[in-house]
Amino acid sequence: MSVCREYYFIIRYEFYFFQYK
Repeated sequence: MSVCREYYFIIRYEFYFFQYK
């Protein structure tokens, strides 16, 4: 369960970073 939560966080972070650029 912890892995799923971490993966979701990473995907959201990358998406946010991509949009910010």
